[in-house]
Amino acid sequence: MRSRLAVALALVAALVAIAPAAGAARRATTKHVFAAFEAGALARGLHVVKEVRGSCWTGSEATDRSDSWRCMSGNFIYDPCFSSATPGTTSHVICASSPFVRGVVELVLTKRLPYAYGNAHHRATASAPWAVRLTNGVACVALQGATGAIAGMRIGYACSNKGVLVGNPRRSTPTWRIFFAKSFAASNVRLVPVAEAWW
Repeated sequence: MRSRLAVALALVAALVAIAPAAGAARRATTKHVFAAFEAGALARGLHVVKEVRGSCWTGSEATDRSDSWRCMSGNFIYDPCFSSATPGTTSHVICASSPFVRGVVELVLTKRLPYAYGNAHHRATASAPWAVRLTNGVACVALQGATGAIAGMRIGYACSNKGVLVGNPRRSTPTWRIFFAKSFAASNVRLVPVAEAWW
């Protein structure tokens, strides 16, 4: 009797362990390309919270899209800012702090966009995401500049729960995974599943 109970308990434990993994495999990471413009106008769902004047000098560091820019107004850097491909709409760019925030900044250009110094043209989703949302709902946005490292990997994203993501998403399975650490000062990381990614 005792051996049958042990086998049954082991089987239940195995099923419990397998079930989440199987469910995660069926929920492939959803990919989004952030749209600042629609037919040359501000995209539906976005609203301008501030208008500033300034210029852009190079491609964005936050996202490797060819229509994204690193811009400045006064002493403040806006990155990423997005330009429209529609003729006659190159007088301004739209700057967003993250794809999760619907309020954006309209930067009226005082100089023409420096296309020679922009990001290369390639498929947007081929590069590292600008932001991700984990399957537990935590939102994380790419960090720029020097950030530090954990477990030999660059800290690449700051998250809404004060944690960080290190390294790049692992895309070998339909549900991507990435290393999560509880803080910038943490020494341990664990792989977590990614529900959505934005560029």
